[in-house]
Amino acid sequence: MLLPDQLLTDQISQWEAELEKERESLAELTTYGVPVAPIVSLDRPREYFRPDDYDARIERHEIRIAELETNIRDAKIRLKEKISPPNPAESPQNESKESGSKPRPTTAKAVEQPLFRPLTDDYRIIEYKGEHYKLGRKAAHAIKVLHEALKSGRPEMHQRVILSRIESKSEFLFELFKRGRAKRLWNTLIVRVEGELGVYRLDPEVES
Repeated sequence: MLLPDQLLTDQISQWEAELEKERESLAELTTYGVPVAPIVSLDRPREYFRPDDYDARIERHEIRIAELETNIRDAKIRLKEKISPPNPAESPQNESKESGSKPRPTTAKAVEQPLFRPLTDDYRIIEYKGEHYKLGRKAAHAIKVLHEALKSGRPEMHQRVILSRIESKSEFLFELFKRGRAKRLWNTLIVRVEGELGVYRLDPEVES
């Protein structure tokens, strides 16, 4: 029977192997396209084509890569916390011996995931409420601007200011979130400030 630490280590190895395959597939897809099957002859170079769902295929690979990278990073943090030896001087048992009282019960502290976080520096891939989203450049930049505003302590911002900062020609902010899964972020991650026309902020539950 495998110990929990060994199970976690094996899971990390599986994710890393899958991550390597996903990266190779994405590299082949973005460089050549989708391979034509079956191979007619080993003497002829393999043929490729770009199907109608070419962009969607790329997006699926990019999202899965971000998910795997997040899983591996979080699992390694949990594993490190498990194998790091506690400081004897800070243990509850030592405290109880010195004070003469009964040792306090200890409980495992769960690793809480943030409600929202960017998975890439440019915010093109984000995580919100446990789901991953691949965004267009302007939509990603708009979320980055609002996130920076939140971290600065002034989360509310007029859409004209946002659109100006990201150099968008759109008249309204919602136009950046009309396509694909990005539509699900409108009125959820990005919300209008009540009583303020054209003023928006990130979900009030998102921590800075």
